[in-house]
Amino acid sequence: MGYNSNSEMLHWDQPPNQHAFYPPLPGDMSFNDVPYDPTMMFEHFDTTNPGLVHPASISRSTSTEETNARLHDPSLDNSTSSNAQIAGFSGEREPYFLRQYKYDQNNDCSFLGLRLRRVGESNGIPVHFVIQQNKLATKAHPAETQEVLDAWRGDMREMVSDDVGRRLIKLFFQYIQPYFPVLSRERSMKDGDYDPCQFSTCLLATVYAHALPFCVFDEQLCVEVYTPPSAEALYDLAWKAAPTGFHTPSLSIVQALLLMVLRRPTNKYVADTPTKNVLISACLSIAQALGLNLDPTTWSLPSWEQRLRKRLAWTVYTQEKWVSLTIGRSSHFHKDDWDLVPLQTSDFEEFDDDSKTLVPDHFLKLCKLTEIVDDILREML
Repeated sequence: MGYNSNSEMLHWDQPPNQHAFYPPLPGDMSFNDVPYDPTMMFEHFDTTNPGLVHPASISRSTSTEETNARLHDPSLDNSTSSNAQIAGFSGEREPYFLRQYKYDQNNDCSFLGLRLRRVGESNGIPVHFVIQQNKLATKAHPAETQEVLDAWRGDMREMVSDDVGRRLIKLFFQYIQPYFPVLSRERSMKDGDYDPCQFSTCLLATVYAHALPFCVFDEQLCVEVYTPPSAEALYDLAWKAAPTGFHTPSLSIVQALLLMVLRRPTNKYVADTPTKNVLISACLSIAQALGLNLDPTTWSLPSWEQRLRKRLAWTVYTQEKWVSLTIGRSSHFHKDDWDLVPLQTSDFEEFDDDSKTLVPDHFLKLCKLTEIVDDILREML
């Protein structure tokens, strides 16, 4: 017996319109007798450029201030209250379906407490990010209360004042960033000076710890009576703060984990424990959640974020391969899953003094050397 919409088993006050939730189809396939609400989530299907609508043809109901803010800051990593994770090609959010949603002039679509942002394509496949509030992960574990997070930040300021911190950040950019380009100068500065407030607690602790040995090269820190904090205490703080960001990933978590992997052995007479392999594996997983495995060259992102994403992708690649080689373990980094585009000089920032001619050359050669290491690992393990 066929389906009867008026049956007692599935009672409706009015029989549902079977086409009520479908957007109009192009050409002769349109349901002309079906009313269409233009405020629906779906936009009109464009057979030539589906899912992309000229901004002038879209209206939105949010405030003018919010609109202007997004238009001038389209970064996926500029908010401390939300996080942006890529909608995978095989997950519950099918990319070809998502591109039919109705997006505003900032390529955003809001529904059910989430936001979707389309940024472009990867090898012809639409790429979308799911932006969600960090408060949705408050019950996840491991997690800490805001009071604990604020206390950790207070401990940081007790160990390193903001004035000293600015000098340590400058030392990092001068002596470490040229060979390990994981930071972004644009994201690290405010009003023309380095600003510790632009860093998460976890990342700031690792930056300080790596910059401490170079205090002797600072014109002020080398002459003042200054007792530097313990690098061990800074790394301990980073260890406590890092896991709290796993549920709400950001580029700063990837940066911090890479710097933690780069830490020198605590005992030169004892072989490394599996900790580094655990750290780089977590870093690899978070990097994929953030879409670092895809080429962002054509995405609608700020130029600094495109450059940073490319450098971070190659840094994850180099560190994972060298850790796997040195500890004799199989690599978790499969190049088939990563769209690693060769870095160019334009992907690097300019640095002070004469280092700007050396920075790209050093890291580019490291990337090429790592590709040889990758071939060795595939043959041996």
